[in-house]
Amino acid sequence: MYDRVEIAGVPAYLVGGGKKAVICFHSFRGSKKAILKIASKIADQGFLVLAPDAVLHGERGQGDVGVMVRKDPLLFARIVKETGDEVSAFIDYLIGRLGSISVGIIGFSMGGFITYRAVAVEKRISVAVAVVAGSISEMLKTSQRARNKGGLTLKDLELSLIHI
Repeated sequence: MYDRVEIAGVPAYLVGGGKKAVICFHSFRGSKKAILKIASKIADQGFLVLAPDAVLHGERGQGDVGVMVRKDPLLFARIVKETGDEVSAFIDYLIGRLGSISVGIIGFSMGGFITYRAVAVEKRISVAVAVVAGSISEMLKTSQRARNKGGLTLKDLELSLIHI
């Protein structure tokens, strides 16, 4: 069972209950709906889970984000930064709803990169887990190689996914 909420204009699902909260980020080309099963499993352990749509994903989508990133490889980094910067508003919402709470964050693949960004800008995060998130510098190097070739090839995308 989940509720749809909107926090600072960001659509999200709120799953479960409890006095501790977890913010759960989906992978590239995913959505809050795609991460709902994992969010539910975390909620079953007694947590309130917030699962937002990342920038240009889910309800915030503006077309095929995969095609958009192929045209502009640095767009991936912008998605990560902008979504990570929204975490403060999510924590404010959770504190307003539950009072003084402990907040954790977990992200899968691209969500792992968002987790890295969130930890860098938000000091109220108690614990963070980045699952299958590689080196952002390696991903950006791969993106730069693709731009130097005049576009992102399928091979470049495969190499990027190794590091995401």
